[in-house]
Amino acid sequence: MFASIDTTTLLITGLLVSAGAYFMASAMDGVMGSDGFGTVPNMVILIAGSFVGLYAFEYLHLPAYDATSQAIAGITGAFACLAFLATLKSLANRFGY
Repeated sequence: MFASIDTTTLLITGLLVSAGAYFMASAMDGVMGSDGFGTVPNMVILIAGSFVGLYAFEYLHLPAYDATSQAIAGITGAFACLAFLATLKSLANRFGY
């Protein structure tokens, strides 16, 4: 998937993804409150979740060949990962762990 991208484009894309993830993580930190992880950990979870979503689409051979489908896969994976980990954290807090 990333084999045909030159270094400059990959670097700029990575910086844009990191900046976007920071702003989304900041918003999610305000929304989730104590069930969240903080701004920077939320950002790391969003970035890792987007890669998990992209690789899951590729592993399942789903048609994500254009940029729009890949963006949808990345955003879906990011928020699914954040929601899953926040749910686990809130359950652990409520059970006393």
